[in-house]
This record gives sequence, C-alpha cells and structure tokens, in this order.
Amino acid sequence: MANLLILKLKQLFEEKKVDFAYLGGSWVNEEHHWWSDIDIFISVPTFLQLSTKSQLDFLTYLHVKATDLTNYEEIEFSILETLPLTVQFNAIANGIILHEKNPEVCSHFLENLLPSYYDHMIWYKNLLNQSEYISPHRAGINHDK
Repeated sequence: MANLLILKLKQLFEEKKVDFAYLGGSWVNEEHHWWSDIDIFISVPTFLQLSTKSQLDFLTYLHVKATDLTNYEEIEFSILETLPLTVQFNAIANGIILHEKNPEVCSHFLENLLPSYYDHMIWYKNLLNQSEYISPHRAGINHDK
C-alpha cells in the first residue's frame, strides 16, 4: 500500500518548490490504520520568507493536490525547516524519500542537521542527568555505561 502511495505522491512535488520530501509515520512501516494520517515532511528553504497568506496558500495547494492524487484526506505536511531538530532527524532517519530535486541540496541539509542534532542530544542528556525531577530510569538513561 505504501509503494502505491509513494508513486502517487511523487507527482505532487515535481511542480512545486520542494527541495526534497519524506514520507513518515505509520505508513513507513505499514502500520497504518483507518484513523492514521499520512505524514509528509518537506524541505522548502524559502518557506519562512513567504507571507503568512502565501504559506497558507502553499500548504493548502499541497493538501488539495495530495488529496486528489491519493483519495485520502488525512494528510499532514510539515516543513522541515520549521521543526525541532529531533523531529527533523527522526523524519529523515526513519522516513522514505518521496522526492529529491537535487541530491546535493539534500546532502547539504543533512550535513548541517547531523552536527546540530548530536550537539543538542548531548546537551539534552546532560540536562536530564542533572535534573532532580526526572529519574534516570524514566528518562531512558543508563548510568552504567
């Protein structure tokens, strides 16, 4: 089912200013149910430079077009450049690439994301270790290592 979805969605990005796109969530692992939405993560570096109206028009266009292509209304588009580092990393690490306009652009994005993500994870784990409100067990931290 996901393969058919991927084929249909690839058409969507050919005509828009999307550098690359990933399918994420339950559709990647074929664990989707009737209530599952389709999570699509897209890279649009100029998105934050657009007016609010242009941003809404862009996302509305993508949603309407994706709904027409897939006959599925529960589709969520997320702009990678606006998401927290952990979400960006997980979308790319666990997702399936739908569209890549230029492999060098995608590689450049990853080259910038990975050091930032790992620096953030070190800081975050240190914060959790120092917190008196979060037990090491609940935070998933193993002090034995």
